[in-house]
Amino acid sequence: MRQLAIEALRHKYEAQKKNAEYTFKHCTTDLGRLDAALAEWIDADKKIDALSDIEDDYDLTVQKRHASLYG
Repeated sequence: MRQLAIEALRHKYEAQKKNAEYTFKHCTTDLGRLDAALAEWIDADKKIDALSDIEDDYDLTVQKRHASLYG
């Protein structure tokens, strides 16, 4: 269940990035929209990176616990 929730978040952030990219390609005259799209893309990108970092940290912690129990 945990992995499903993480994948749902990752999908949400990837969609936000695609939305921002679309705005950049099609709304080149509205500086406010471009600025908002840039902020949305940056936010989503940082969250995707954070998810990866947290997953790596969690997986390493689980491996260490598993090794101490059975090793």
